Amino acid sequence: RGYDIVAVTVSHPPGQAYDEKSSSVSAGSTPTKYVEPPREDTFNDTIGFSSTGLRQCAMCEREVHGEQSICCGRCRAVVYCSSICQKQHWNDTHKSLCGLYKAMMEREEELTINIFLFPCSADQPCKWLESFDIHQKGMWRRKCSCYSHCPFGLLPVKGGLREQWGELDEFEYPHDSSFNNHIVSSPLLLSGWSEYYNLRSLPLSSPVADILSHPLTVYHILTTLNISSKNLILKGKEVIIHYLGPEGELDWMPAFAEVGHLLNGLGNVQIVMVGPEVP
Repeated sequence: RGYDIVAVTVSHPPGQAYDEKSSSVSAGSTPTKYVEPPREDTFNDTIGFSSTGLRQCAMCEREVHGEQSICCGRCRAVVYCSSICQKQHWNDTHKSLCGLYKAMMEREEELTINIFLFPCSADQPCKWLESFDIHQKGMWRRKCSCYSHCPFGLLPVKGGLREQWGELDEFEYPHDSSFNNHIVSSPLLLSGWSEYYNLRSLPLSSPVADILSHPLTVYHILTTLNISSKNLILKGKEVIIHYLGPEGELDWMPAFAEVGHLLNGLGNVQIVMVGPEVP
């Protein structure tokens, strides 16, 4: 009572349906074999292979070499360690998302972010993290499976904010402070990562966007995609977000503090995380 309840559906592109196109392979791409998803009444357990490199099974999260993995032949977006995992994942979740993944993969070049001085996708997350010297450190422990034995939200916390950001240099991560040299009477409306990195004076070699993409997506929905929540914030009122199904996010609370800084003192946002992994 007394609250406006608004449901926001995030699609690709936002607010638009997706159209599936016929798949194509560019002339310079490496030929790859794929396994078609199971039909309603049968399951195709023919073995196929994804690209080389170490990947993670979408079902059991076991790391598997590319030449030993199976890739969904329809969307080509997820890989599995076995046909058993593929069948289970299809029945559990992938059946309803395969078409969306396919549409997104067809726009891979369009969605690619080229401003950063590091690769934005990592088939081998441990090696990617090691390249920044942040493997098994701070919040980055949730970016690979090395700490999968520890329940979400219960990672041991040692040290301050710098340690939480994996001991990155002082100029490579956002500090827990407001934005300087900006009009305080309105929330910051960000056009993209370039503007955010510029406002925070971060180098484009900093990997913090990999974690910040979660809280900043929430902020983008609040201030850009949903007019109702934006108006409430501009009026200085409270907005309550129910964040469904968090996992790694439960250990990224320092990163979610950035939402409050971006609001520049306007409104009050409460994020209520709901799901089986919440301690």
